[in-house]
Order: sequence, then structure tokens, then C-alpha cells
Amino acid sequence: MNTKSLFFTAAAVLSLFSAAAKPSAEPRRNFRKMVYPNLVKVTRDEVLKIQKSLPEKPGLYGANIHDRKFWADYPMADSFLESAEKRLKMPVPRFSVEEFNALTKKNGKRPSVRPFYTQLNRNLAVMVIAECKENKGRFIPKIEETLDAFITGANPAFGHLFLYDKDMKRQNEYGWRYIELNNALNFCNLATAYFLMDDKISPELRKRVYAYMDEWAITPMFWNLKFPDRAALRKANYRTSCMSWLIGRHNWNPYCNAFTIVVSLAMVESAEQRAYLVASMRKSLENYVDQLTDQGYITEGVGYWSMGILAYLRGVHKVRLATGNQVDLLSGAPEKLRRSMYIGRDMMMAPGGLYPHFADHGREGLPKPLGTSSLNMLNQAFGENIYPAVLQPYNPPGMNLGLEYFYTIERRTRKSNFKPADPQLPYFWDPQAQILVVRDAPEAKTPLSFAIKGGHNGEPHNHNDIGSFVVGVGSRILNGDPGVPIYTAKKAGVIRSSGMHPVPFPNKTMQAKGNKYCGKVLEVNNNAERSMIRLDLAKAYPAKAGLVKLIRTAGYDRKKHVITISDECELKTAGVYELPLISYEKWKELSPGVWSAGSLKVELKASGELECFEDVPDLPWRTDKKARRLNCKFKNKSKTFRTTVIYSLL
Repeated sequence: MNTKSLFFTAAAVLSLFSAAAKPSAEPRRNFRKMVYPNLVKVTRDEVLKIQKSLPEKPGLYGANIHDRKFWADYPMADSFLESAEKRLKMPVPRFSVEEFNALTKKNGKRPSVRPFYTQLNRNLAVMVIAECKENKGRFIPKIEETLDAFITGANPAFGHLFLYDKDMKRQNEYGWRYIELNNALNFCNLATAYFLMDDKISPELRKRVYAYMDEWAITPMFWNLKFPDRAALRKANYRTSCMSWLIGRHNWNPYCNAFTIVVSLAMVESAEQRAYLVASMRKSLENYVDQLTDQGYITEGVGYWSMGILAYLRGVHKVRLATGNQVDLLSGAPEKLRRSMYIGRDMMMAPGGLYPHFADHGREGLPKPLGTSSLNMLNQAFGENIYPAVLQPYNPPGMNLGLEYFYTIERRTRKSNFKPADPQLPYFWDPQAQILVVRDAPEAKTPLSFAIKGGHNGEPHNHNDIGSFVVGVGSRILNGDPGVPIYTAKKAGVIRSSGMHPVPFPNKTMQAKGNKYCGKVLEVNNNAERSMIRLDLAKAYPAKAGLVKLIRTAGYDRKKHVITISDECELKTAGVYELPLISYEKWKELSPGVWSAGSLKVELKASGELECFEDVPDLPWRTDKKARRLNCKFKNKSKTFRTTVIYSLL
């Protein structure tokens, strides 16, 4: 190859690299290209059909400040007005991009801007509602100052997972814009304020708010939907997954959709373009529903099920109201979506909202009840009386304008003629997720309960913990899976691994990550008196574990009030074996082989001599307590090991 050819080849490579450095040469504002079919496979016919149900002008359900009859009937809580009046006397926080960058350079890490946005959101939540209600103009200057602080403040994409120094550079130099968990809610609040206050906000400020939302929220939706598939989407976003929620099968999908649809309905001028975004949301949400098991469970855990399914219903409700009930995303939905409304009941181990700590859920064994508004929303979805929730007096917390305004609308448009709920069993078994939840009868004086999981180690929010279990006494989890760590801490990965879960360690080997590392259900039996499951755990471990077999059998005898967890292990050659048990309570040895954790009695039996000792790893839990590990090790090497753990009440 001659020098000239070499030069052109290098130039070509450099050109390709430069092109890849920028996500697109398209304008950062007012990008409105409607591609068919787009990323979520929307067709033009679907868009035109939805367009017929949308009003010509953008807007949200309800009414803006000019409809005095609507606001005369609006049930504003006294606490809202009190909070709004207090905030009149408080300075509006400001945190510029320059300050953000200076602090980043000075400290060597990004400062948290969450407190800044929290205060701005609370200003909007109470002062916009208060002004719409009384219409005297006294809150308008502070509302305008808050809006100005929002749109001139530190970078709104302050990042749940993605905003690192290199990403800041891409935003500043190339105009990279995206929507994620943190800023989606901010954009929803701004769009709601934009709609409700209407021309009470000065024309110049309204133009600036619109330009800001156009750049940060509207254009990114159209721009990212134009890509044909996941690979192109990821490449365009610097090989990050920050916009992959559009085709995601996890809680980000309904959460981001529920808030961005408010922006679309309130601020996109063209009815056809609004219909394009509504149709895209509808198709996008199908990805989330696909991830549900036939029983309606999602393996991210109960906390993320709650976050995802409630966001899904909020989005459905907004579209239904905006289209005069002509577009109903629940109509014709698969049966598993209906069943998902029951998960809050099916997965409950004991009355009061006790749920297993599987995946990223739970802390310190405390119950995680759903709020009354959430229970009512789940009942409303298909008109079934699943949860006997009493509608509480209207008293929202005043934190996010979009949530609180629509929460009030939901209350005013709710159904009342509920159908009877499906009967509840003393157990819940999901064969796809390999989840078994077993509970006492509701009238039990001190309910004993347990749950165990199989599945595979490629699930979202997975902890490499096939065979993990929890044991509950009353409204507390006293033994088993400890739950979720603080995500951002350095040692969070230790908690999200086999190391801090009650799963076996053959030859000091932890389970491996990935779909192929899985559990196999050998047997399940459930009836009114007993529940039992046998799981083959051998495929959850890599080859170095040297396993021939590893079977875990878990059962609950309701008459005897006893839970039993038994393991049978066989190795290829003589080796070592360890079983950790986890609790937030102090371990106390009552007698040889008998321990207690709180009010739970734990009896250990084994095929060989065990050495048991407690340690308290210094790990970043989301709790005041530390998880305590009772390490149960066989003293001698062997090819076969058997352990049985018997749980009962003290």
C-alpha cells in the first residue's frame, strides 16, 4: 500500500470515529420526524386512529387556572396552602451549571443535585395548586422564579446510572440529551405547571420553558424512536442503555413512559405528533407486559413490581382520560396483566404487608405495605375488590405536582361497583419464576411464613441466589435473604452476590451469573395443611464447585407450625461445604446445634460435625442494623453432605 492510500485509509477511519463520537447531526431542538415503523414498531394507521380521539390542541385532563368552576370544586388539602405560604418566605434554590462544573472539578466527583431539584419540585407542587385554587396572583412571582431556576439550573439529566464525566462532555460538546428515571418526573412536573398556569406565566418565560422542554424531553423522544432496533439505539447513545427503556422489559419502561406521556399531551402542538407518541407509548409498554409471568409476577422483586405496575396504571389512566376513554391500554390486554394486580396480595407472607426480600427488595425484615392510594389504583384497574382499602381523606404530601394533580383526578374518576376478588390460597406458586410463598391462615395468633425462589441468575436485579429463602414471624422477616443494599456504595456488589444469601457454598464456590445458571423444580406440593418444594440447585454453580448433585427441599407443616429446609450435596471428589444463615437479629446459641434469632428457634442437623460462628460483615445496608451471618461449616472433608434447618417459634 502506497503512502497516499495509507493516508486516505487513516482519514476514513478517523472520519468514522468522529461520526461515532456524535450521536447525530440532527438539530438539538424541534426534531419531529415520524418514522414508520419506528423503534417500537408503530404504524401510521395506528397513529391516525389515535389522532381521531385527541383534541386539536395540547392539554391535560381536567382544567387550567381559567376554569374557575373546576377549581372551585378541586379538593385542595389545608396542608397544601400552609406549605405554599411557608414557601413564599423561602428563597428559591439555584444551582447553575457553572457551579456544578466548578464543584466537580474541585472535589473530583459530581455533587448531588437531587436536593436542589427536590426543593424546586416541592415549590411547584404546592404553589401551582394553591394559585389555581385561589387565583389571586400572590404565588405567581415565586412560581416564575422556580420555573426559571429549573430551566437555568444544573444539568437536568443528573443521572441515575449514566452521568459520568465523559457523559457530561458529550452533553456539553455534542448536545446529547436523554430521558431517565430522575429527570422524567421533573419534566412531568414542568409540563403540568405549563398546562395549569397557562398565560398567567409571562410570555417570555413560557417560550423559554417550552424551548427547554423541547430540547430535553420532546426531541429526545422523537429522535430515539427513529432508530430501527436496540443495537442502533445503543450505538447512538454512546453504547449506554440510557434510552433502552423504550423497548425495556423492566420497571424503567412504564415509569419513564408514565411521565413523558404527560409532556407529550401537554406540550406537543401537532395532534398527529401527539398521537405518534401515544401510539409509541402503547407499543413500548407491551415490552414490559411481556416480561410478566403468566401469574403476573416480575422477577425484579415486589418493590419493582409495585413501581412498574403502578406507573403502568398511571400512564394508562392519563391516556384514557386524554382521549375521552377511547384509547384504553387495558382493553384486550393479556390475562397476566390482570393477574399482576393481585401480586401485592399473592406475594404477601403475612397480614400487614410482609414480602420476601428477593432481588432488590426489602430491608431489615420490615413489612413493606402498599399505600392506600396504590391499593385503590390496583382495584380500579379491572374493577375488582382485591384489596379492602378504605379511601383516606385527601392529604397528598406536596412533593411532585404531576403526581398529586393526577392523584386527585384519579380519585374523582374512580369506580365504585367492584367485582368480588379471586379467592386467596394459603400459598402462592409461580412455576415460571419458580417462586413459592407460604403463609398461615389470617387468624393465626403469631403467623409463621416463608418464601423460596428458584429461577435463573440472568434475571433483572438478580443476586446470584437461586435457592434463597426467607422466614417470617408475624410482620417481621427474621431469617434468610437480607434484601437490597445501597446501590452506589463500593461494597454493594458483595450483598448482591451469593456471599450474603442463605445458599450453599460447595468447595467455597459461589453461584455464577447468567441465564444458564439456573434452578430446576423437581417437585411441588401445596394444600391446606402443607407446602413443599424440591429444587435442583446444581446448575446454578460453575464447574469448579465440583458438584454431582445439590438438592434443596423446603416445606412448611401448618399443623406442627414448623418450616424445614434440607440440602443434599454430592461432590465429585472429597471437598468442603458451608451453609450461611442470615438475620438482622443477634444469633444466640441455646444449646449445641440450637440457635435463636429474635423469636425464631433454629435447629441445625447435619451428616457430619458442624462448626458454627457468627460474623457481621461491614456492608452498606439500607438500614440502621447490620445483617448477621451464622456460618455453618463442616469440619471434615467429604464427598456427601446433608444439612437440615428446622424453624419454629420459641
